[in-house]
Amino acid sequence: MAPATVLRYENTARRFLQESSVGGVFAPGALTGADVNAFLLREFARVSAGSAKGRVAELRSVLRFLYLQGLTGLSLGASVPAVGGWRFATLPSAGLSASDVQLLLDSFDR
Repeated sequence: MAPATVLRYENTARRFLQESSVGGVFAPGALTGADVNAFLLREFARVSAGSAKGRVAELRSVLRFLYLQGLTGLSLGASVPAVGGWRFATLPSAGLSASDVQLLLDSFDR
């Protein structure tokens, strides 16, 4: 991986591990899918959709590592949801006129 990619993964791992610690102690065996989703929701609130997709990949990597090292009993990577971010997913900027809406409504057998 490129050095910048390693740094991003490290930063996400560090934030996740710090936020998942209780009293400064990280107990990976106690992690749940809810903990993972709570972390992601906090992250998503502060980043763009593109960055959110990166956070998902970074967190899945951390969770796979924890599982493969035997630090967690569950493969929590599966609890990380996918992030939508389709290019044309927004509403059109121009609205429909009242007459266009009426034409649309009249075209259906109600």
